[in-house]
Amino acid sequence: MANARRGARRNVADMQVQVEDQGPVKKRVKVTVPAQRVARQFSTAYNQLAQKVAVPGFRRGKVPQKFLEQRYGARVAADVAQELIDEGWRRALDDHGLMPVSRPEIEAGPAAPATDYSFAFTVEVPPKINVLPYDGIAVEQTEWNLPEDRVDHELTHIAEHQAKFQDVSDRDDARQSDLVVIDFKGSIDGVPFAGGEGEDNEIELGSGRFIPGFEDQIIGHKVGETFDVKVTFPAEYPMADYAGKDAVFAVTLKKIQQKVVPEIGQPLADALGEENIDKVREQVRKSMQARYDQQSAREAQEAIRKVIAGQYDFELPPSMVQAALDDHRQQIVAEAQQAGLDAETARSKAAADLEVATPEVLGQLRAQLVLDAIADRENVSVEERELGAMIEQMARSMGQYGARVRQMYRDPSRRASLRARLRQEKVLEFLLTKATVTKVSKDVPAHDHGHAEGAAE
Repeated sequence: MANARRGARRNVADMQVQVEDQGPVKKRVKVTVPAQRVARQFSTAYNQLAQKVAVPGFRRGKVPQKFLEQRYGARVAADVAQELIDEGWRRALDDHGLMPVSRPEIEAGPAAPATDYSFAFTVEVPPKINVLPYDGIAVEQTEWNLPEDRVDHELTHIAEHQAKFQDVSDRDDARQSDLVVIDFKGSIDGVPFAGGEGEDNEIELGSGRFIPGFEDQIIGHKVGETFDVKVTFPAEYPMADYAGKDAVFAVTLKKIQQKVVPEIGQPLADALGEENIDKVREQVRKSMQARYDQQSAREAQEAIRKVIAGQYDFELPPSMVQAALDDHRQQIVAEAQQAGLDAETARSKAAADLEVATPEVLGQLRAQLVLDAIADRENVSVEERELGAMIEQMARSMGQYGARVRQMYRDPSRRASLRARLRQEKVLEFLLTKATVTKVSKDVPAHDHGHAEGAAE
């Protein structure tokens, strides 16, 4: 090609390899295998073939090669070529230190026994990055203040989680937030329907577990009463035969329990197994502060990532760009469908959103490559124990599905992807220590529970 720069020719064992630049992110590699090596490969191929084929008049393994050449020559030539290509392109990449980000595009033909064999392939490679100085990147970082009323609100939230249900003693009617036990039989136009019957079902009134309006009609009734609950199935009900139809449920109220929330004081401390409420309060405060400090650090690190994304404009390998855009498109579609959009509408939304988001996606991709380059320069790595600890943390957070997480990360490609992400997070942590950080003081938002109750429990 007119714009290609010819690279140095180099012998790799019994192969000759020549690498040509075809732009900043593409290489064309020509490989020549000498005739002697080709002849050995043909000899091996015919020996193996002689052991497999059955030819009348010859014992297995004793078929003359000339006979095999006449009958199977074209197939063997193609097989030998494929063997030489499969071995050759991998060895050429390894010995020249090339890191492909795409599958090679092969240019080749069949091999001939007595001649050199040449083929070429083209691959995309990461760009060479001239890393700019990263000391003193300027970012803002939130310094969160935790007012006492935020801790009080969190304690209220934790107390709600520690609530228990007890039998009602001072009344006999069902009220909002009560736990009731009911039997029910449903019918549509007087005809019972599948799934419309249940016994000893527990419902917390106000939980929204049943069809809209069902729970509200239990309120005010007494234990032992049998009454009708009239509802309309939602138009989007998953069982199409019932969607939008009116139904009547004959309900018998069998038991009422009321929610008892522990008082924020010694009762809550006892419920949590702590010595006193002061210790609970201190644990909650520490947990909330740590959570917001971690959030602050993550946001500052993401700000650094955005600064880096805006500092560079190097060419990106097309295959990496396509993969990044495809991932982003799939994410938009998944989020749109979770929000209730049908598949076709979700795809249309993804197409429109992706057009707007493309510059940001490419900036993120450049930032990832720069962070990898900084990691190489600073010798940042992720040890196997760190990787294992992260997988175990994710598994524990998934509860009963933890075993699936552990199984998933036995896949080497998934482990490599996680390792790469953790390595970049380490680089961002390092860069934050080198950044020029302006602290911005803010109060923790009111009524933001987060996950602080987990620490108290």
